[in-house]
Amino acid sequence: MLVEHEQRLLAGFWDEAREDGRGLWLRGEIPADQPGAARARRMIARGVDGLSIGFVPVVAHAHGRGRVLVEIDLLEVSIVTHPMQPLARLRQSPVGIRQSETTAFHLLQTAA
Repeated sequence: MLVEHEQRLLAGFWDEAREDGRGLWLRGEIPADQPGAARARRMIARGVDGLSIGFVPVVAHAHGRGRVLVEIDLLEVSIVTHPMQPLARLRQSPVGIRQSETTAFHLLQTAA
């Protein structure tokens, strides 16, 4: 888990990832000892909840002015201020953000 796709700002880890009827579903945590953890927590506390993926297309087809991604290699998922896919959002767990402990959260699925 990165902050704004910055490789040097590792914020945490994805513990679980799966595809469902809506898209990609993830569960992760932000341990306090990660280089980007404090920044990620500040962003989330300010209401930033966007997610964005870094990927390499494996199989894609042209479709209108865009493309349909059939298969990708997922490289990373970042917490971002302005996600390309507006429905890719973070949903915080009831545990909440704790500054000195691991922050656990679930992520809302991206649109299919």
